[in-house]
Amino acid sequence: MNMLKVLFFVLLISLSNLLMAQTGAIKGLITDRQSKQPVEYASIALLKSADSSLVSGTISKGNGAFQFDNVATGKYVLKTAFIGYHHQYSEVITVSNGLSDAGTITLVASQRLLNEVNVTGQQINSLNKIDKQSYKAGQFESAKGGSAIDVLKNLPSVSVNGEGEISVRGSSGFMVLITENQC
Repeated sequence: MNMLKVLFFVLLISLSNLLMAQTGAIKGLITDRQSKQPVEYASIALLKSADSSLVSGTISKGNGAFQFDNVATGKYVLKTAFIGYHHQYSEVITVSNGLSDAGTITLVASQRLLNEVNVTGQQINSLNKIDKQSYKAGQFESAKGGSAIDVLKNLPSVSVNGEGEISVRGSSGFMVLITENQC
């Protein structure tokens, strides 16, 4: 009789573990409302519906599809976001054993427009070719008002010793050309 009680107890614990460990999956599709085309790389956050705490996250594939696997049973909300679109929240999705379909989530493009765009840049100050490297002395702020040696001291991999001897990466025997360019 004792053996039967032990067997019944083990069976009860096994069943309760199976019931507690139930998981499901959520799948869906993300599309653009205007073009009806899939939106790839959209961010989808899986939130608990009770407190909106983050459970998991994923991104949509090239065809707009996404899927969350091993989701514990319960009620969830999906928050979808993508650059240039308004955030979209799904209806409450109940997950039980099996696959829950979130359906198609359509994103609405944001109508924010920029008033003005300023593009600034600088002309490249160095030129690297197979046989030479060229630098503009004006790019070295610390060398302004100094001599050519002061400019050379600021070049990458160039060292000048106390006697004024120049070496590049430890070797000497090369030519340094200093030109004046008035553009």
